[in-house]
Amino acid sequence: EPGPVMDFKTLLVNKDSCTLSWKKPLTDGGSRIICYVLEVLNGDDKYKELMRSKNMQYSAKDLVEGREYTYRVKAVNDSGESSAKELTVVAKDQIIHPSCDLRELPNMCYIAKEGSTVRLKIPIIGKPTPKVSWKKGDDEDLTDTGRVCAESSSVNTTLLIRDCQRSDASKYTITLRNSAGSKESTIFIR
Repeated sequence: EPGPVMDFKTLLVNKDSCTLSWKKPLTDGGSRIICYVLEVLNGDDKYKELMRSKNMQYSAKDLVEGREYTYRVKAVNDSGESSAKELTVVAKDQIIHPSCDLRELPNMCYIAKEGSTVRLKIPIIGKPTPKVSWKKGDDEDLTDTGRVCAESSSVNTTLLIRDCQRSDASKYTITLRNSAGSKESTIFIR
């Protein structure tokens, strides 16, 4: 019979679904693999079959938030089944502390030319998507004046200054907030 599947893992987990994947066994036991059987533990020691196919990926839907699920997968050939590989998954949204990636900004400083357009795009991470606010100087909330504005998506925040003026040279503070916490980063425009 075949060896156990390799690298059984989750590709994605959230509060109501998960995607599982695995790789074929190192050895097929001398007879080609017909299919993979994926099962989920249903109560005490009873497994329920979810899939029997050649696919090496499966998306489980309609999970209950916070519940633990135990999956097992086996490879099958003409001479039998491999030993099972198990994986336990808790259905919940991944939570990642917010932060900015300032590696592209040497010394946290952006040199702007007077009269030019500044478009400073800063990658952000965090799950759930962080709420982003910008401050200029020590306490001035950055509001959209048309000439100066900040816009954010789930993956980056962009400071846009049109017709850059000497008064725009300042310290700017970016604050990211989500349910995991908050993070402040300071940059300078000179």
